[in-house]
Amino acid sequence: MAGNVIFMGSGKVDSLYGNVASPIRSIIEEKVESAEQFMASEHIYVKDDLKGYSGLYTYLTNLGDFENVGEGGAYPIDTFEEGYRKIITPFTWKDSFSLTAEMLEDSSLSKSIGRASAFVQAYKRTREKYAMTLLNNGFNSSVTLGKQSYDATGADGQPFFSASHPSKTKRGGPQSNFYDGALTYDNIAKAIEKMQNRCDDDGNLLNIMPDTFIIRNSAAAKKAVMNFLGADSIFGSSDNSFNYNYGSYNVIISPYMDAIPGCTDEQLIILDSQTNKNTFGLVYAERVPLTIRQYVEDKTDNIVYNGRARFAYGLVDWRVATMIAAGKGGTSLA
Repeated sequence: MAGNVIFMGSGKVDSLYGNVASPIRSIIEEKVESAEQFMASEHIYVKDDLKGYSGLYTYLTNLGDFENVGEGGAYPIDTFEEGYRKIITPFTWKDSFSLTAEMLEDSSLSKSIGRASAFVQAYKRTREKYAMTLLNNGFNSSVTLGKQSYDATGADGQPFFSASHPSKTKRGGPQSNFYDGALTYDNIAKAIEKMQNRCDDDGNLLNIMPDTFIIRNSAAAKKAVMNFLGADSIFGSSDNSFNYNYGSYNVIISPYMDAIPGCTDEQLIILDSQTNKNTFGLVYAERVPLTIRQYVEDKTDNIVYNGRARFAYGLVDWRVATMIAAGKGGTSLA
């Protein structure tokens, strides 16, 4: 997602401080775009540019199989049915900073750049903390961040990572995307197998193809994942057969994912990035991009930068992801 910043400013700013104000605008735009390239959430959530108050996310259940009707047989009538749905409504986010008249008069560009950089860092940090805390705690029905609570359920009303996701059509059994197990080679392989065997609401295979591992910035988590992916034989064992998982997955490491309280090992989230894009499984719903209004404050002659955005992150289609978290009550991998 390319950085997108909207500037709204009065002519008075440019006429008084144009030699500094213009570079500040460029710095903010450049740093927002650069920051987004290194945000873990940008490579996980699918962006949806909303045109209205909220976004509705749903899917259609699959058709049944073709039938052998014999010579001259009639076409069977097959129908779609709407699956579970979820509405995501963006929140309004604000912050501001100012540059003093003295800094601008003395062309103290380094101090100005420092404040602008801190402003962009706050915007990036807010989004990353929200996005990754929500995903990392998706085995709950809600997540508290700061003073606010955010919905962590999927479209089916269950916690996004649940041991019992119901079928919308009732023609398929409940399924799990939440597993209890340590991050061993065998457990990760079993979780991937279960993910690949995931079915639609009618019990038909979905052809899920996991390709991404998401972990927190932990030495133990990195070691467990790289032992699984980075050796061409089975690491830490006498089994020297070929490791078929060698080099097969992308790894995303987020410093905004914390250790899960009560989890007896490192947690791992496995994602099918292509299905995620196709179904809007994990959504970044943006109504208004970062919009900055700059003006000169009459009482101080300082330039004030007010930043405002409207967005929300949402967990929708549980089928695109799997979590392993030992001791947290998921389905056993034994």
